[in-house]
Amino acid sequence: MKRSPPIIISYYTENTPYEREAKALLASCEQFGLAHYIRPIPSLGSWAKNCCFKPYFIRQALHELKQPVLWVDSDATIVHKPCWNLFHSCDLAIFFLEKHEMHYNRFFAGTIYCGYSQVISLFLQEWDYTSQTMLKAYPDLWDQASLFYTITEEWKKKLSILPLPESYAMNMEIRLKHAQKVCYILHSQASRTYKQLVDSGNPLPGFMENLSIEDLKLSRLHPQFRAFADKLRSSIKTEKQSS
Repeated sequence: MKRSPPIIISYYTENTPYEREAKALLASCEQFGLAHYIRPIPSLGSWAKNCCFKPYFIRQALHELKQPVLWVDSDATIVHKPCWNLFHSCDLAIFFLEKHEMHYNRFFAGTIYCGYSQVISLFLQEWDYTSQTMLKAYPDLWDQASLFYTITEEWKKKLSILPLPESYAMNMEIRLKHAQKVCYILHSQASRTYKQLVDSGNPLPGFMENLSIEDLKLSRLHPQFRAFADKLRSSIKTEKQSS
């Protein structure tokens, strides 16, 4: 039986700079005619708590939508229309970072495919429990660290896990290094700018407010990459026009 294509889902914290990022994600979904479910949430008190709401949100979205979903962080954009055939036989798809297999930051949680099934619902429930439990001891916990501790050997046996291609989880610096590679989903790593703002409750500095969303994303590049910002901007525009 052929699976339905996933719906792209995400959330963003209200009254924070993430609202503007989410609008760009929504616009890129609409540009490629992709079904989406992007919702606001109130801040839960810290950047880490907001991030660790992810497994709960994904599980609730699955129950409401009753079909597979592709979680995409709200600061990302769709650059090419994804190929859904990739996910036809897996329960879960995540990008494996180039870390040691026992490194807590091994899995990238910015793009996650979840099939619509009972086993995935149970997995997400456990990931949520792990996140909330670990947050009590580690207030700065990242959601992908709790994801690592949730994917035990037992879950690896229960789930069909697909290593997600980098093209579905690419950040801007990798994009510059490998411009010849296709990119479907581009992440702009907004935490570099927004984590402290969300935790402090301060607004985006005025000079950043005046930047276009494209320039705002490019401003997050590490200094050694900033000279290539125009090249990346051009690359993104070319891909969008040729898709």
